[in-house]
This record gives sequence, structure tokens and C-alpha cells, in this order.
Amino acid sequence: MISDYKCIRCNKLETKFFNDLKKHFIRKRMCEKAPEYCFLSDDQLLVISLIPNNNFSNALIEKTKHLKNSNIITKNIEKLFKILNSIEKVKNKVCCKHCNQEFNLIMDLKKHIIIDCFFKQLNQENEAYKNTSNNKLEENNEQKIINMDNSNSSNIFNISNSNYNNCGFNNTVNNTVNNNTINNTINNTINLKVEIRNPVSFDSQWDLSLIDERIKNAIGLSKFKYTNLLEEILDNEINLNVIIDNDTDSGMVYKNDLDKYIKMKSKDIVCNTMKKLNEHLIQINKDDTMSAEEYVKHSKENIKKKYKGYKESEITQKEVEFKICSIFENKKSDAMNIAEKIMQKSIRESGF
Repeated sequence: MISDYKCIRCNKLETKFFNDLKKHFIRKRMCEKAPEYCFLSDDQLLVISLIPNNNFSNALIEKTKHLKNSNIITKNIEKLFKILNSIEKVKNKVCCKHCNQEFNLIMDLKKHIIIDCFFKQLNQENEAYKNTSNNKLEENNEQKIINMDNSNSSNIFNISNSNYNNCGFNNTVNNTVNNNTINNTINNTINLKVEIRNPVSFDSQWDLSLIDERIKNAIGLSKFKYTNLLEEILDNEINLNVIIDNDTDSGMVYKNDLDKYIKMKSKDIVCNTMKKLNEHLIQINKDDTMSAEEYVKHSKENIKKKYKGYKESEITQKEVEFKICSIFENKKSDAMNIAEKIMQKSIRESGF
């Protein structure tokens, strides 16, 4: 059977009928993303799928470039389908109700709305809300900065100045080990690299070479050592080998140069992540010769205790899964940019 529509998101459903595609997308649980299209946003996958006879190509990717990292259409998918259904009832020359542009063919109007105009409409409707949200975000960020200066705050390291001194850190190191300085130092180092390499395999250990030894030690002594270390690890783009998809409780992980990306359940991603973090933290603890012996010993016991608690408690596993996936989500855009370059190169090499 020759199909008119194909779901690019899962790369499985093919049908001649638009209603079949509609039912496929409005079901409660979205289909899982196909590994070969993991670099496309939710909205790109949806929009390309809604266009009939969508022979996938770099040209289609370019047409939907404005939707990169967007999911606003997907979140308003039922509203989009209502607009598309209303167009079917019009028999004469059709006009876009949002921008008043006229079209001779219904299909041309539909493409206009799907690819471009509906996205603009949603952004305009949400502009006031976004402005309010941004103001709140700025206030929250200002409060975070204030909290970072307080010894009892829950900042990234959560260690008081007195503890730093007891561990052998001087004032210079204290001033160095703060979130902004760390990020600036690492980002500046990364930005010097012109060539973007493929990420390390998810089956392998991460690359910790860009993390200063003093920072490693501070993380090893911190209260939230597992999540702190992961955040630092993901500041190095070569470690961005996970694209999380919270809508389907799954994700894509970079396997190797041959297989590229493969699908994996979120809980398995987190389990593998925790195992590697535990191994890295044990090694960091062994290599710490700068901190006081009593703190190193306490940190070693705490590393084991936290990992054991994670392995033995289902409640803890769910809490950790949420935190780890949130950290990966914060880096999703950067990870997708890397995946896009890898997969587009593969598309070009395959002749599309």
C-alpha cells in the first residue's frame, strides 16, 4: 500500500488516511522517537509528519529550522487539529484567519498553518505569559545568587567556608570553587575547540579531564556529590551522550560511531549513570591528597552509603531518576545539537 502519511517520530506508522495519523498523535502516550531522528525537536517531528508524502531530507529539516528545540505545537496539538478540521469545511478560496494570507488550495493553507503560522500564533498568545515567567525567573536567579553567598545555602557544593579551610583549602581556592567561575573556566576551554567530536560512548566512563582537581575534591566532599559531579561532567560537550525524553520515560544514548544512537528506558539510563558516577567518585576520593584525612574518610563512607541507599530503595530510585533526568534535560538542547551534526552527516553520506 502506498502511504500518504508517515510518522517521522517513531518511523513506524504509515497510512493513507490523515485521521489515522491524527489518532496516533493525540493518544495519551506519545510514540517513542526513532534513534535516527533523535536530533529533531518534538515540533519538527510532528510538523514533518503532518505533511503528506514527506520524503525525509535535509530540505525538510531546513524548512522547520525555526522549530528547533520547540515543543509548543506538540503541547497544543488538539488545538491545531481543530483548526485543520475547520479548514476542510471551507469550499471556496481559503484565507488564513491569523495572518489573512489567501490560498487557492486547501492543502497549501494547511501547510502554511502547520509549518509556520500556528507556531507564530501560539508565541503571540503566550507572549504576555512568558514575560511574566521571565520576570519571575530573573527574581529566582537573583535569589539563587544571594543564596550562594550564604554558608547555609543549598548551592552546588553546599559546603561552608569553615569546612573548606579545615580541608586544606585557602581563600584563593574558596573564591575559585564557585559555580560561575567553574562554568566560565570550563566553557572558555571548550569554546577554544573548533572541531566538534563525537561524544564518548554511553557504555564508557565520562571524560573528567577538564575538571580541575580542586573542584573534583570539593565535589567529593559536598553533600550532593552525585548530582554535582554529573553537572560538572556535562559541562564538557564530549560527555553529552544522552538525549532524554521525559514524555516517554525514555531517551537516546550515543552507542558508537557505527550504531550512532540507540533507545533506552530512563530508569536504565539513570542506573547506568549512577554506576559510573559511583566509580568516578570512588576514584576521586582515592586521589584526594589535598583535603584533611578525616574528611576524605567520611566522604568515602558517604559515597558508599548513598549508592547503597539508591540500590536498595525503590523510593530513592524514583527520586534519583527524577533528579538525574532533570540534569540531562537541562543539557538536552546541547546534546541534540551534537546529534544533529552526527546524523546529518550520516544522511549526506547515504545520498539523501
